[in-house]
Amino acid sequence: QYEMDCSGTKDTAWVQIYINQKTNTTSFTKTIYEGNEYDFNGQILTEADIYTQVLPSVINGCDSTLVLNLKVIDPSIIENVELKNDTVRANCNVLNFNISLLDKAVYTCSSPVVTLLTPPTLTGNTATIVNDVLSILVADDFGTITRDSVQYEMDCSGTKDTAWVQIYINQKTNTTSFVKTMCEDDEYNFKGQIITKTDIYTQTLPSIINGCDSILILDMTVFKHTFGVPEYVKMKEGETYTFHGSNYATAGVYYAATTNAEGCNHIETLYLEIINADSCPEIEISIFFTPNNNSINDKWLIENIECQSHHVEIYDRFGKLLRRWENNFDGWDGLYQNIPVPTDDYWYIINLNNLEKKYLGHFTLIRP
Repeated sequence: QYEMDCSGTKDTAWVQIYINQKTNTTSFTKTIYEGNEYDFNGQILTEADIYTQVLPSVINGCDSTLVLNLKVIDPSIIENVELKNDTVRANCNVLNFNISLLDKAVYTCSSPVVTLLTPPTLTGNTATIVNDVLSILVADDFGTITRDSVQYEMDCSGTKDTAWVQIYINQKTNTTSFVKTMCEDDEYNFKGQIITKTDIYTQTLPSIINGCDSILILDMTVFKHTFGVPEYVKMKEGETYTFHGSNYATAGVYYAATTNAEGCNHIETLYLEIINADSCPEIEISIFFTPNNNSINDKWLIENIECQSHHVEIYDRFGKLLRRWENNFDGWDGLYQNIPVPTDDYWYIINLNNLEKKYLGHFTLIRP
């Protein structure tokens, strides 16, 4: 498209470009007897050779080229035909083959007749013969190395011969899938690609053997390290606490690493506090509580017991043990095996291990 401006007055126009084929080339073979002649578009031929003619086009201005392979045979020779088997290989994206059967044969007749005898047997493979050209199309979904075949016949004035074309089919693409797992903070080298996250990764490896690429598919799962519930322990000076096979006697935070089900680290944590029992305030024991879920006095409590290494037990009036705590008393909610116990008096035994003191007494549970 172009524009012309004439003192401010403008107009535009288009130039359409039609593109015809540059050259149309047609090749064919003819056979004549000695002493005969062949008219090649006005050119009289009597000798075997390859001849070329250029035909100027009267339609689109593009020339056409004709290529003739002229064969001349001795008429005294008995007409005969001889075929040879052939092979094609379907690799990667090479799935379509055109074979000029006359070029593969030795024959003495002028116009042999070629027919298809046995088509391909594998599903999706096809074969046709048109103008003495065998066309084979191989399906593209074969997953393994296999083979197929085509048989054809050539009739030379009653003398016949047959031949096979073997079709060797290689896997179009060699795909290998595999699964890997690893722990966080690790990495995996996937053919030069460093992997650190859960995902599906694909790499294409160019083949140096048959030209067909190989595809690697990696299904990577990255597991996290896990952590246990921390332990909070208080003990008096001079005592030791065993944590995953190790004994500790000083205050601090301690870690123990084991292996979880995925093979990654499982970390357990101990918070150890050393207390001086003489500096702990006196415990205060509740004499009653009302567990009615109103958030007021719903638990039987022992104030200041967390400062001591302790052992607490609760019994009913018949001496039946209802609950026991070892250094983890956080109050009693009036349940025995998740069933509320009735209004009554209940007895306790409290041992303060640091002070070697024992408290015995009772309290009242009141239900509205």
